[in-house]
Amino acid sequence: MLLVDPNRLLCEVRLSHPDLLEANPLDEEAFLGRPVVLFGDLTRFVLSARQRGDDEAVARSLAFLERAAHSDDSRVRNLVGVSFVENIGVWDVAVSAFIGDWPPHLQDVARSCGWVPLPRRPGNFVWIRHEFPWLDVGFIHAVHESALRHLRTRLRELGFELTELEGSTMAAGRDAFFGDLEFAFGFPEHFGRNWDAVNVCMRDFESPPRLAVIWRASDEAARANPALFGEACAQLRRWVEAFRAESVQIELFLIGLSDSYRSPESVERY
Repeated sequence: MLLVDPNRLLCEVRLSHPDLLEANPLDEEAFLGRPVVLFGDLTRFVLSARQRGDDEAVARSLAFLERAAHSDDSRVRNLVGVSFVENIGVWDVAVSAFIGDWPPHLQDVARSCGWVPLPRRPGNFVWIRHEFPWLDVGFIHAVHESALRHLRTRLRELGFELTELEGSTMAAGRDAFFGDLEFAFGFPEHFGRNWDAVNVCMRDFESPPRLAVIWRASDEAARANPALFGEACAQLRRWVEAFRAESVQIELFLIGLSDSYRSPESVERY
């Protein structure tokens, strides 16, 4: 049984992951005050092992995490959820099949963090977290304007088709925003400019296998009309889920200028 006591936790990792500690020497004094630091290293270790095909290291790691997820100590279970499962990126469709191979208690933690199993394995999905490691976890990717050119170029290289929304239209009101949706997704001109009509059009929308929706000046949109912005994000989330069930990958990128929007340079600064 894993205990949250940092000394016991460090001992457990030493026994099960000597290669992790060799590759990532820890400041033990810092770790003993913050066990979450080690779980961040463990997350990166697992992802790296999976990428290079080291099945033994992945299985050993998942067995350790399964014991932690089954702990009677809620603090240990919280460490697994916050510092491993959420950091893996349960919203990333390319990781969904990987989570589907996890042991049962660890899968339960993933479900509580928002993971939804896909009906079939998404072999054609791009692992966004791997391609853009500087992005935060989540189904919405916040990207700084300075990284937009790099983002567009790499997405095209990965086989995504791109469509764009313009955040400034939201300041002009709902009709202008729905007009922007009409242009971005090729809706018929006669469609009613409301969410019911948009949802009808999306059911008939023939998406490419990989589609990236880039929302320029999203910070302006959120300030200009926060209620409509929230509605739009909720609708886009539902579309992402519906299409991925059909093995279609849609990714949403919000572009803005504030420090909360990420770029490779912003990660290096921290």
